[in-house]
Amino acid sequence: MICLGQSLIAYVAFKYTTPKLRLDHDSLDDNLLLSKSFHLICSPERCVDLVENILRRRKGLDHSQARCRPLFIWEPVPDLCVPDQLEACRAALQHVDVISPNHTELCGFFGTEAHHSDGSVGNNDDISHTHQHIADIKQRGTT
Repeated sequence: MICLGQSLIAYVAFKYTTPKLRLDHDSLDDNLLLSKSFHLICSPERCVDLVENILRRRKGLDHSQARCRPLFIWEPVPDLCVPDQLEACRAALQHVDVISPNHTELCGFFGTEAHHSDGSVGNNDDISHTHQHIADIKQRGTT
């Protein structure tokens, strides 16, 4: 839904137009394996597996670009942004350069709801209350 203030402007839905493909490190040809970045949308465990195996496969290539570490951007699957996945999330942080949950997903790892500046609870773009969660993930993810 797209809202302006309290008014609904439009309802936007996402729909796959082709079958979903589950790609992994073995799905990448040598050219794709040499990419400068990878955007992973998956569970924490799958994230770690993909990063480790992409790096392992790159080491096996006879190409100068294969020696440079690519940028790994991880977007956790929203359904797995729950407290029992927090430790797995922290483990995945050791393998990626960027994690991109929205504020609602981030709060989900801590079992809290997103509270907004107007006191309401729910989903909008006010992320000021999540800074402590980010600091907590960083601190515990690096120990």
